[in-house]
Amino acid sequence: MARDPVFDRQVFLMLRGAEQEVKRLFVQRIHQELGRAKMEARPAGWDQWMDGKEGAPIESVSPFGVAVFEFRYMPEIICFALDILFANSPIDLHPRADNIVFREFRQLFVDGVFRDDVSDGMEPSDFRWVLDLPKGTEYLLTDDEPYAGKLERGFSDQAPNGVYKVSCDTVRRRYGNLVQVQFQWVRSEGAKRGAPAMMIREL
Repeated sequence: MARDPVFDRQVFLMLRGAEQEVKRLFVQRIHQELGRAKMEARPAGWDQWMDGKEGAPIESVSPFGVAVFEFRYMPEIICFALDILFANSPIDLHPRADNIVFREFRQLFVDGVFRDDVSDGMEPSDFRWVLDLPKGTEYLLTDDEPYAGKLERGFSDQAPNGVYKVSCDTVRRRYGNLVQVQFQWVRSEGAKRGAPAMMIREL
């Protein structure tokens, strides 16, 4: 018996309409769940995959596809670490000729590559620029000035327990479930002594 082409077309249109409605509801639900997760988790940013395609818009997902989101917290953690280092640093004047205050001087390396000097009179509120950092797996904050090593060894009455080690402990207590935080002594090329540093790695 021959198939009825009109019936086949009606069935096709019904299925197509059903798929479109399923996709509309699916996309709506994805947006709702993403909004809820953002409110609860408050990530600094996120990456997304729609049906395995990185960066694809939510609307491109297929009716019965897969939407995956990976939240990023590292920029917010680095910003918090800078705030803590600033708060724990003494107010003594830096020994350099331009008298930059020690607590306002930091160096940042992302995956071993020098990224920037955090200096020139920055207050903690100015550290929001960190939110624009490139993605990485290891972030190192340090200060290679000789005075930094003296401070870490208890040279200042304002910071008898040092600066970096106690700051590492604070960051670890707050974000230890998301990152690994280690106090280290690092030595740049040509330096005679190591410098205190905070290494933050994604788990």
